[in-house]
Amino acid sequence: MSAPKVSGIDSIHDLLRHPLGIEMVTDALAKAKLPESAEEFLEFTPLTTRLAAAVGPKLGEDLGLQSQTRDAVALSHRYGYVLLGLLCGIAEQGISITQLDERIKAEDCLIVATVPSSALAWNGELSAHVSGRQSDYRIEASVTFKGQKFAWGRGKRILKRLFQDVERYARGYETNNL
Repeated sequence: MSAPKVSGIDSIHDLLRHPLGIEMVTDALAKAKLPESAEEFLEFTPLTTRLAAAVGPKLGEDLGLQSQTRDAVALSHRYGYVLLGLLCGIAEQGISITQLDERIKAEDCLIVATVPSSALAWNGELSAHVSGRQSDYRIEASVTFKGQKFAWGRGKRILKRLFQDVERYARGYETNNL
């Protein structure tokens, strides 16, 4: 008996156990190109800069500093396509999922992930909430960098690319009737 199509899956956990779901996320992860991390960048800076960088984020967090970007997108695709597109979009950016929370009602999911550091920002957190029904879904997402006031547009770029990737992946799955 063959596995059901992705379009009929209504659980993120089932999607991650589905052979095609595993294959698609693995392929997306292989495409990930991580920027130079903050730690790698600091290797080439003076000792005083490294010392300041070691205490700065914690001090900024204690002071309540954070940079947060929020955005949302509406999609007209099946739930399985939207979820798989979101998982692949997250993987393709080299972002590590830390939490998956499916709500009691169907077609409602929260994904929380760790954004790797870069020369512009320390580690951050991506939060994406998918909700809707039938073929009318909405992803509300935010990227937060704690301990720093500015992330120099990094959160905005992450969300823009993520939403473009979700649409591209979901459209491709729909076209190929997966």
